[in-house]
Amino acid sequence: MKFHSGNELTTADVKFTFDRLKQSQDFKAIFKPFSGINIIDDYTFELVTSEPYPLLLNTATYIFPFDS
Repeated sequence: MKFHSGNELTTADVKFTFDRLKQSQDFKAIFKPFSGINIIDDYTFELVTSEPYPLLLNTATYIFPFDS
């Protein structure tokens, strides 16, 4: 998948977006249950929660990756 700029979407972009959302005044409360993101390879990542979190998939829909 590619951004409109032609740059490829990778997990680096997802991490960049995740870190930005964790600090955003508008979204940081939504992402409070998440303790981090583990990058496995260029196309695989793992969202980490501090405890079991049943709304994981629902909350993950708020991650609209930006081109880092």
